[in-house]
Amino acid sequence: MMTDLHYLNKYALEMTGSLKYFILLVMTFWSISGFAIHIVRGDLSYRWLGNDKYEVTLMFYRDCLGGNPEADFDDPASIAIYDSKNNLQVQLGQLGQVLIKFNADDTLRQESDCFMDGNGVCVHRTIYRKVVELPFRAGGYTLVYQRCCRNTTLANIIDPLETGITFVAEVTEQALAESNSSPAFRDWPPIFICVGEELSYDHSAIDDDGDSLVYALCTPFLGATKERPIPQPAPRPPYDQVVYRSPYSLDNLLGGAPLSINQQGLLTATPNTIGQFLVGICVQEYRNGQLIGTIRRDFEYNVVDCADLLLTRFTVDTATVCADVVDVTIADNSVGVPADATYKYTVTSDRGLNLEFTGPDVTFQTNGAQTLTITQSVMASDVCTTNKTQTITLDVTDTGLGFTDTIVVCLGSSIALNPNYNDRYIYTWSPTTYLSYADGPNPIAEPLESITYTASVFDQVLNCTIVESVHVEVIDNPGVTADFDVQKECNSLKINFINKSVGADSFVWTFGDRSNPDFSSNEKDPMYTYPSGGNYDVALTVPGDECNTVKTKRLAITGDDFVDFEKSIYSCGPSLIDLNTGLNPLYIYRWNDSPLISDVNAAVPEAYVRENTTFMVTVIDPLNDSCTIKGIINVEIDDQLVVDLGDTLFTCEAGPVELNPGGNPDLIYMWTPTEPLDDPTSFNPTANITEEIRFVAKITDPNDSTCMVRIPLYVKFGLDDGGFEDGILSLSVIAVPFS
Repeated sequence: MMTDLHYLNKYALEMTGSLKYFILLVMTFWSISGFAIHIVRGDLSYRWLGNDKYEVTLMFYRDCLGGNPEADFDDPASIAIYDSKNNLQVQLGQLGQVLIKFNADDTLRQESDCFMDGNGVCVHRTIYRKVVELPFRAGGYTLVYQRCCRNTTLANIIDPLETGITFVAEVTEQALAESNSSPAFRDWPPIFICVGEELSYDHSAIDDDGDSLVYALCTPFLGATKERPIPQPAPRPPYDQVVYRSPYSLDNLLGGAPLSINQQGLLTATPNTIGQFLVGICVQEYRNGQLIGTIRRDFEYNVVDCADLLLTRFTVDTATVCADVVDVTIADNSVGVPADATYKYTVTSDRGLNLEFTGPDVTFQTNGAQTLTITQSVMASDVCTTNKTQTITLDVTDTGLGFTDTIVVCLGSSIALNPNYNDRYIYTWSPTTYLSYADGPNPIAEPLESITYTASVFDQVLNCTIVESVHVEVIDNPGVTADFDVQKECNSLKINFINKSVGADSFVWTFGDRSNPDFSSNEKDPMYTYPSGGNYDVALTVPGDECNTVKTKRLAITGDDFVDFEKSIYSCGPSLIDLNTGLNPLYIYRWNDSPLISDVNAAVPEAYVRENTTFMVTVIDPLNDSCTIKGIINVEIDDQLVVDLGDTLFTCEAGPVELNPGGNPDLIYMWTPTEPLDDPTSFNPTANITEEIRFVAKITDPNDSTCMVRIPLYVKFGLDDGGFEDGILSLSVIAVPFS
């Protein structure tokens, strides 16, 4: 029978070398001495980053049961740098060493499975990673990490407790010259295999440079000893190899059908002996027929009798539903679990999620970018309890909503509802009661009573919509008012805040700077310098026992764009033109009087321009009205596409009306709004008129997709003034409803 161990790989990665320990522990013919410090597996690799910079990665595993304290992770770990003549390169790194601090956050602790007699295991893994400069050097470099000691229970080598480990990465001269990165193994093999069953495991590596890889079993190097377990730096090359215990050898690592690896990286064997065995793998990297480097790794295989093995494991699948909402499916894949065993899953996250589920399979929904920690506990009565943990990162784009569902404030407060919004989404808020900036992603609410706001969030990438809500609970105010003014000089990013609060003596300021989100101030009248112009939500909070009193203001801070300007807008024909200055819409705008502009205070007014026209505007700093700039927009109207809809269409009564009976059917039309129209893409749609309305026809030249104009058409009830206005005859179209 063949056992394909691909499906065990994730399990094995989490458990690493300690399954060997539990396997050996529960078998009576092994005993483990107090000196067994259980280095399990590891390897050393590098990645070219450019400009002689290389990222060096040491992956290291050890048992966490029964180990000598000297087997704690190194802090720091030392990777020695030698040249081709085995001289320590003291001018590189830190006196010839890459010293890497231990990062506890990289450590995975896994409580492991048990045989039916109740024994368990535990494994630690950490990854050391650091960037080092390796300038070109004839002959290249050898990177080396050494440590003591291996498991005393290894069956196929002599004196394992004194052998230690040496991990080596060769950075050859050619590798330096050609900006090479070492190959990277896809994964770690499972820590145990079943006696008498055929092993088949893909142990291949990936090479980002596309080099040819040659696989071979190889003898691991000896390393540090008990007398000097942590040499820093590691002694210079060359290194002796471990000595195999008879009858084992490189051709007989496990007993039974020999372990072998083919040139696709496939490991195969059929072991016939229960025990723990050391295995080494080498991968040579060739470019254009030349050997450019070699990476090595060694690990322990545990051959066990699987008849009574209780193996718990689970898979986690995630699927984005819409926006940042994710379905999470947990499926149990355990083996040998008794029928009366019970399951519990605990799900926590770095965003405060805390859930518990029972049963072997679970599905739940969550939202937001976060890292989930999922622990499966399987309780087999009178046997053991096993715990497995996986960490899953939900890589979604946050809407900013869904975590702080309730905001408690004192009456008289104003708060931003969604400060962590994302421009990927379009937010529609309801109701708009007590809201400022209600048409944007992050309105400011100043409610006079408790209220729940609903946000319909449209995902422009996935073309779908979700609904989130924020409840604002308003509590009676204890007599506190939070308020402030600002002072700003022209052409400055420095803002002075003037506190106008009443009944307060402690304050917390946040300044809405997304580049410095954690900064706050407790000063009464702080000063803050912003990194650039833009809109910033400044919040002044007065802490209270029952509630906080908050004042939030959206400040439009002028930046490098606040200078006099002149710009041109081109249209291929008469058209509605958005007079967009490109400036912050929260600046104050004063357009020169023009019959074409209906709102001279609009940030982006719309003008129906039929001929070349110049528009002028004065823009005022909203935080200092003495700071102004002048702007000129020149609109050039061409005659490539000239369409006249007649401006106003009169109808005597409500009902169906043709909008453009004399229109050109060869042009491409899109009319808005679409709701009253039978066909918004028709050159002459029929509109069901129930009230006076303005339509806009977006019309495109079929022979030039870059030529598009927008033409307004007003539909009004009644007749015009008889064709006379100020003594001048004018003509308008009169529409007669038809049946």
